[in-house]
Parts: sequence; structure tokens; C-alpha cells
Amino acid sequence: MQLLENSRKPEPLKIYPVVIEIPVEWGDQDAYQHVNNTVSLRWFETARLTYFHHSKLGDLEEEGLRPILAHVTLDYREQLTFPDTILSACRIARVGNKSMTMEHAIYSLTHQAVVSEGTCITVMFDYSKNESVTVDDRARQWIETMEGQVE
Repeated sequence: MQLLENSRKPEPLKIYPVVIEIPVEWGDQDAYQHVNNTVSLRWFETARLTYFHHSKLGDLEEEGLRPILAHVTLDYREQLTFPDTILSACRIARVGNKSMTMEHAIYSLTHQAVVSEGTCITVMFDYSKNESVTVDDRARQWIETMEGQVE
């Protein structure tokens, strides 16, 4: 997925190195005629995986290491409906010994505002050993480089 250039980011999203544009689909709506709450989690996931790809964290997969989702919070501010286009943004706000806290925001082009935001805690995980592992120095450097790309 292609990252939105810094010059095209709305002001509230300038702190995020990853901002991607996603169209709201008709099928994203539920029986109440607004975007279903679970869709926001999908948009978080798309931005999160885009971050991992662009930061090189995804390269660790060759070694059997990948971040695994451990915890999610999500706060809704406004309803979304079709048609609209959203910007899904994320950044890593904190790196712990084995975990990373990612901050997410969803911005509606129709509303011209952040309509939901939340956090995801991921844990670096060794799938061959089925256990969490330390976030190594390579990963920390990749995150610092990625986070340094914001205005």
C-alpha cells in the first residue's frame, strides 16, 4: 500500500509516518446504515501491516519473528457512511522490552476530522518457539528511522 506524502496529510495526521487512503465500501455498512465498528479494526490492521512493511519490521518474518497483536483500544467520535474516503494512520509511540505500542487514527475526508482513534500493543513473537522475544536493536533502529520521516 502506498503511503500518503507528508504534504498531502491533514494537520492532525502529520505526526504519523504511515497514512494510507482507503475508500469506504458500500459493504462496510451494517443494518444501521453506518460503517460497522469492526471495519475500523480492519483499517487499523491495514495501516499497521503497511508500517511493518515500510519499516522493514516485516523482514524479520524470514527468521520466524513477527509482531503479534496483544491488545487493542478503539474510541469512536463520529459515524461514517458510504460514500467516503478515510485516511488510516499509525505510528509507534513506545517500544518496550518485548512490546510496541502503536497509535492509530482514522480521518474522514467527508467530515474533515479524525473520526476514531486507538492503540494497538503488539508483542515481538518467535513463531518457531511459540514465545515472545525481545525487540532487538535492528528493529529499534528501523522504528527510529520510520518515525523520523514525519514532519
